[in-house]
Amino acid sequence: MLKPKLRPLDVRPVFQGKQRLLMLRDPLGIASREIFLPAEIGPLLHLMDGTRDARDLSISLSLRFGQHISPADIQQLINVLDRELLLDNDNFRTQQQKILEEFRQAPFRPMNCAGSSYPENPDTLAKTLQNYVEKACSDTPSIPEISPTKKILGLICPHIDFQRGWRVYARVWHQAKQAFINADTVIIIGTDHYGTDESGVTLTYQSYATPWGVLPTHRDAVEYIAHTVGEDTAFAGELRHKGEHSIELAAVWLHFIREGKACHLIPILTGTFQIEKNKDPHTESLINPIVEKTCQVISKIAEDLQAPIVSAADLSHVGPAFGGPPLDLRESARLKDTDARLLEYITRCDATGFFAEICRTQNETHVCGVSAIFTLMRALKSARGTVIDYQRCPADENGLSAVTICGAIFS
Repeated sequence: MLKPKLRPLDVRPVFQGKQRLLMLRDPLGIASREIFLPAEIGPLLHLMDGTRDARDLSISLSLRFGQHISPADIQQLINVLDRELLLDNDNFRTQQQKILEEFRQAPFRPMNCAGSSYPENPDTLAKTLQNYVEKACSDTPSIPEISPTKKILGLICPHIDFQRGWRVYARVWHQAKQAFINADTVIIIGTDHYGTDESGVTLTYQSYATPWGVLPTHRDAVEYIAHTVGEDTAFAGELRHKGEHSIELAAVWLHFIREGKACHLIPILTGTFQIEKNKDPHTESLINPIVEKTCQVISKIAEDLQAPIVSAADLSHVGPAFGGPPLDLRESARLKDTDARLLEYITRCDATGFFAEICRTQNETHVCGVSAIFTLMRALKSARGTVIDYQRCPADENGLSAVTICGAIFS
């Protein structure tokens, strides 16, 4: 019998009336729709790791979780998941290859967030972002000024939706405006929400589009990185570029700051880092060797092409929306202290110290931009960071969950 293995999916709890469901969404976009299942089915999905058939799943579910579902009912669910291309099997891989070829042959990567995170109409979008800039730059607190004599080497911007993160986006991009107007090539390191430690970095030759047109990918630079880290590794997860929003949102601001004028882009996704206990990143390498190689080659490319580097990364994700305790006064104080320590490492451009702090806390606040921030700082080496803004954004209707973001400029 088939031993199903569930693919990496975006699984979120949702409510339909009073019924709690699990929404399964494919981040690669290969499955064409979301699937909704009873929340009680969660343990069964957890057991679908490719080692058990329907009968074994029924037994394990009963022994480990005290749930009783017959092998026949489990097989029916397996058939649904297979039909919807949510299992890691030949059926999925055939469709994946077909969609990958279509993605590569398309004239550009289509916009995923237009119409939701930002207006699709270029004139409307320009007015919206300009309004953000004007309001953000007039609001208190005042924005730290970057000396015009300092050369801007890169920045951290969020990848949260514009509706919540507009102030930080606007302030950091406005402060760095001239450097990005002058650049012929920009490197954007995006958080890969569905990448793994094994994936390291993920490249594409495909160009990113915004409502103002296409930012052509610097193919020679991408080829150079791929040759350094190995082409099979570099492009193994290429389809994640199709559905991942982090690079897209940074590219929109880049194109806006350049007043619609195109430049070459080097789009790089970085996956999650393995966080190990009882090891010191100062003395033991915990970072995927592929990431280390990528940091070195990014540093060289940035210097040779005079290309500023952008890290599209959010900070902490805390509260019930992310499986944590509610943000009461105590939890809010802990969040503030944790983020403050991370921002100190950012101001020193101390990649190793930053990751050591993540390891020390076991990333208890679920910083989702660890790899993108680390890669930027490791590539910039001896730069210094200035935190332009920091913000806590609501993540649920009750104000009990939050996402924190920052904007920082490196010179």
